[in-house]
Amino acid sequence: MKQRKSLILMIIPILSIGLFSCNKVRTNYDSYWNNDNYLGLTNNKGNLMLGEESFNEIGVNYYQLFDGITFNTNKSFKGLEILKEYNVKIVRFNCGVYFGKTFKNYTQNKTKYLSTLKAVVNKASELKIGLIPSFFWHYKTIPDYINLNTKYNVTYNSWGDSNSKTIEFLKEYTKDIVNTVKDSKAIFAYEFGNEFNLEADLKDHVDLKTDHIINAYKEFVTTIKKYDTSNRLISSGNAQLRNCQYNLFKSQEFKKDTIEEHNKIEEYYNKEGMDLISEHIYELDYDLYKKHMDFKHYLDYMVKYSKSINKVYFLGEFGISHLKEYKDEKEILNTYKYMFNQIRRSKVQLSCVWNFDPFDETEKSFNHKETIGKFILNMIKNN
Repeated sequence: MKQRKSLILMIIPILSIGLFSCNKVRTNYDSYWNNDNYLGLTNNKGNLMLGEESFNEIGVNYYQLFDGITFNTNKSFKGLEILKEYNVKIVRFNCGVYFGKTFKNYTQNKTKYLSTLKAVVNKASELKIGLIPSFFWHYKTIPDYINLNTKYNVTYNSWGDSNSKTIEFLKEYTKDIVNTVKDSKAIFAYEFGNEFNLEADLKDHVDLKTDHIINAYKEFVTTIKKYDTSNRLISSGNAQLRNCQYNLFKSQEFKKDTIEEHNKIEEYYNKEGMDLISEHIYELDYDLYKKHMDFKHYLDYMVKYSKSINKVYFLGEFGISHLKEYKDEKEILNTYKYMFNQIRRSKVQLSCVWNFDPFDETEKSFNHKETIGKFILNMIKNN
């Protein structure tokens, strides 16, 4: 999630949308947990599978689930127990740190860092909650750590150099995390990072290009597959593509893409090994060149498009980005209701609402005690 995102809210009459109006495909969830042959989500020609059954769930983001700074697990365990009460089956979380200066908690306390992560994963497994760890939340974190704590100097475009210290760190960190968690049934998928595509190809900005990011994705996928042979799915963690993402890539122009250009750059970002097409959506309208799509039609399109290239659409974040600042609670509830129903109607198999935080430590979050948070969690529980 990025702070600069805004939501164009729609006023939706509350009686016009039935909260549970969409039929959800139910699966025998326990069959996965009771069968030692299955590890994580897989892709069957564009159909998301958990074990031998189709998987269809709306889960949550829980950014603070893993505490890689103080190594506290008490809050993590409590948060997972609350989510279990609401029948939440999948959680996406930051499996790292945000600022470069705090990555020394991993390099200097590796045993404690990894044992803390292992304890959180074990708790999730005990509660039968699936996890999607996102490894590199911020594009600056590793380069900043290297520049602050080593004799080397790297730039942000070092993600594109397979011989760089940035990629060396990527490989080491990925190896350590994967080897720590790969045997757990709670790990449903792996994710590279968070919204790197929004930083790509911008003039007067960091010199980070799409091809630098694609190289980092390639190294990430290769490293995972070296240490984990389970064939779990992998996500980029991308946000919804800018409506000019292709033209930024080609000419650094803020010129709206055609639908064909949108498809080209989407496929380019999701090469072999990236079977989950990740997007994060906080706006209810999307405008390409001579093509407007509202939330419903965009989801319809992306689910169909993803299947056409034998991949699975993953709505990794959705919601209202300025939740705490918006004054009209009725409109907030209507908007969440609308989004949940459209996700079901469009047959998005995997999505995670932003962001559950029972201790209110993360921006733009909800908890289980507030009206809006209860509403969201009950939609997951009962939908």
